Amino acid sequence: MLVNHGVPKELLDLEKKMCSESYRRREEAFMASEPVRTLEGLVEAERCGEAVAPVDDMDWEDIFYLHDGNQCPVAV
Repeated sequence: MLVNHGVPKELLDLEKKMCSESYRRREEAFMASEPVRTLEGLVEAERCGEAVAPVDDMDWEDIFYLHDGNQCPVAV
């Protein structure tokens, strides 16, 4: 946990709960996504001793924005 950041613990707990619930709801689709399939293919190829090229053109990032005053999109 972050210390001395000035963000109330209640807000951090809510953010953690919202993100966890969002990921839980999207897990099945995420596991079938192109990035996951690509990563699984790379791991399998490497496991078989094949040369693996870096993947430079894929977005691996997920971002959540928290804005004051907006209704939470996930029931918590």
